[in-house]
Amino acid sequence: MPNRPFRSTDRSSGRRSIAEHAINICYVSPPGTIGGGEVSLLHLVANLSQSGYRPIVITYGTGDLVDRLQENGIEVHTFERGGRLSELTLIYRLAAFFRRRRIRMVHVNMLDIRAGLAARLASCKLVGHLRVIFPTTWVDRLFVHLSHRCIAVSEAARKIFASDDKSLYHKFVVIPNGVHLGSFSAADLKGELGLPPQSVLIGAVGRLDPFKGFEHFIGAVPSILVKIPEARFLIVGRPGNEHE
Repeated sequence: MPNRPFRSTDRSSGRRSIAEHAINICYVSPPGTIGGGEVSLLHLVANLSQSGYRPIVITYGTGDLVDRLQENGIEVHTFERGGRLSELTLIYRLAAFFRRRRIRMVHVNMLDIRAGLAARLASCKLVGHLRVIFPTTWVDRLFVHLSHRCIAVSEAARKIFASDDKSLYHKFVVIPNGVHLGSFSAADLKGELGLPPQSVLIGAVGRLDPFKGFEHFIGAVPSILVKIPEARFLIVGRPGNEHE
């Protein structure tokens, strides 16, 4: 089967909707809540909806991500989990879903081994998405070995992940997270904050968590002010771990 949406050439039958024959892609995003990776996922599936591909999202829990997907008309399914036995049955439930819905590709928003094993059992193309730098385990490396391709959001993420197994480096392609620039207006934000129009506004956006490394942003402020005295700095995000 060709890797492109089917278009009917029978003019007597009239024009058929491309969506009718769209390629099914399943995005697995374990959290049902929204973080940075989930915001990127929302933009991705919204833009795929009109391009001959049908996005279907699976989460392992409920939350604001599920709500946002449903509000945008994206098909979403929640696979609940319980004890250790349910982790095993989850793999087979996912594989059965992939076969039943004729999923062509499974795109895992994290390197979730359960979704990875299920995709291979169902003979689907498997893509992983490495969005953070974290201490890897053999389970994470196994996912990458099983995948057909993995996406890393930065070269640093790719290099650090592959530092313990150099053979994994070339399984990754670097694609930075996209940003919808139409959602931002520096002029409006400066006015809201009472900053002069000529000021240079430099911001960092993310969950307010030590893991995000905001200390490096703060540490760079004095050096930037030496060269750009009119610079102003802004950190935007919601609290992470409430105990930190």
